[in-house]
Amino acid sequence: MNIERELALLGKHHECKIGKYNFDGFRKEKGSYDFKSKKLNNLGEETEVDYYFNICSGSSKCDNSLISVCSRDKDFNDIIYGEALNSTISKLKDAEGGILTYYAPSTKCANGIMKTTITMYCAKGQPSTVISVVNNSPNSCNLEIAMLGDSACENNVNVTQVSLFIVSALLVLLILVLITCTILYYIDKKKKLSMGYSKLVATTPGNDSWQ
Repeated sequence: MNIERELALLGKHHECKIGKYNFDGFRKEKGSYDFKSKKLNNLGEETEVDYYFNICSGSSKCDNSLISVCSRDKDFNDIIYGEALNSTISKLKDAEGGILTYYAPSTKCANGIMKTTITMYCAKGQPSTVISVVNNSPNSCNLEIAMLGDSACENNVNVTQVSLFIVSALLVLLILVLITCTILYYIDKKKKLSMGYSKLVATTPGNDSWQ
């Protein structure tokens, strides 16, 4: 994606779903993902950094609720890598899952716009887990995060099962209707027979002698 395209996307916030995918399950309603990793400083030396981020929401560990991705080193230097209101989401091309990209136009980056690419892989039945956080700074403007979990899997609806359920429900409904109609028929028939018998008794000769 070129810089012009990235700039055009800024200021847009997308829902945490696309097509049959809904990544809301990765979101931490109260809190943040914490992950320790290393990056290269300006001297080319490895330094340990704490990364904080959230999915489709701000991170509670960053400066404010509008920041989704940030870091803090041992000297308490903070860097913003992604803002909640500047994001895009797409599906993976060759696997089940998606990519959430945050942009941070407020952070200076020599090679373009600072951004965070979070790749979410489908792992059926598994909890949301952070696999890795890779930062190739100072030569890269892209923080790369990899996650896996059940929330990255398609929300497939089994058409066959749904069809069978509907057919079964209709059959049960039909049987109930038939039973109800049969009961009402016999009740009505019994009522008519009773009324016919009463009329017959009333019109039988000599019936007065019994009263």
